Amino acid sequence: MKKKLAISILLVAILLGAISMTALVMRNNKQSLHSVSHSSSSHKQESYEKTIELDQVYKEENDDAIYYDIFKSDGTYISIQDRASIYKSETDLDKAGNEEEARIFPNIYYNIGTYKFNGDNIEYKIEQSTEIYFNDVKTYKRGKYYTIKHEHYNQRVIWKKGKKGYYINGALLKFQKSNYVIPNSEEEFLTQYTYDPSTRK
Repeated sequence: MKKKLAISILLVAILLGAISMTALVMRNNKQSLHSVSHSSSSHKQESYEKTIELDQVYKEENDDAIYYDIFKSDGTYISIQDRASIYKSETDLDKAGNEEEARIFPNIYYNIGTYKFNGDNIEYKIEQSTEIYFNDVKTYKRGKYYTIKHEHYNQRVIWKKGKKGYYINGALLKFQKSNYVIPNSEEEFLTQYTYDPSTRK
């Protein structure tokens, strides 16, 4: 009887040891896979364009806005500054407002001007800006803006060409080619939306 009990205890001990070892091996394997994945992602290079082609739309995105730029072969420069589509829901908009400690209205700027090449650098001048504001994410998705502003500028900006691409005020522009269609005029831009001041709440 005592012999059977001793054997049973021994078998249980061996079984527990095997289970513990299996769990340890699985944990180490998971950590190894996580380390490899993290290492691979940390070495992944971010791709972006380093040169500019005429009549090609370029897109750059950050936390504050999405920018679309085009340098047309006729010397026209047009850009879209989209501060509306970055908010996917009212919750996103409210969160951004809380961080800024002020209410935020989704908005889109349509800028138009001229440009010229100065060596490898690009110098452009924004001459006119059309700004439309939406009350919230819902009205933006419905394409209804409550107010519009027109501004005239004589603002010159230079994109300086460097080894890694173009820079503005020392910051590298990480833009990519885009299939986004930029309207050719303010009128064409505004036809995409409907003016409805009653949407302002």
